[in-house]
Amino acid sequence: MSPYVGDDPQKQAVYHMEDDDLRGHCRHRLSLRLLRRYANELCAMYEVPDVSISVYENGLGGSCLDGKIQLDPKCGMNGLTLAHELAHHICDVKYPRAQKHGPMFASVYGCLLSSLRLVPLPGFRAICRKHGVRIARTWPLPLESPKARLPVRPPAES
Repeated sequence: MSPYVGDDPQKQAVYHMEDDDLRGHCRHRLSLRLLRRYANELCAMYEVPDVSISVYENGLGGSCLDGKIQLDPKCGMNGLTLAHELAHHICDVKYPRAQKHGPMFASVYGCLLSSLRLVPLPGFRAICRKHGVRIARTWPLPLESPKARLPVRPPAES
């Protein structure tokens, strides 16, 4: 199998991993304003263009295409869905030949979940191993960087 766009052998494994071990992180709901703020900060960390985020009922949780993320108002307004869709955006910009749910996507996704303080990287690695999701050997963001983690509590929205 080719390791390039169009070939997505890990897609189902990633979705099963999310359903089995990460869905608890979908129980919170964040405001659109806070989701946009987090997205802008994470895009700056990865030095990629900002994304536009809109709310659209699609029944999927979220989607990302051409720098536009759509989040479902019923099940997509949370940090997990934002991290998943933002990982697609970052990979599309920085790693355009990477598989849509491949090892580089999984590495970016894990770093985003850690930055959002949802899942620590050792836990994410263990969950990936459990579900047979391959991750890249190198992490796309230096984890020692002070920019690698967002604040525990977001500043009060004004």
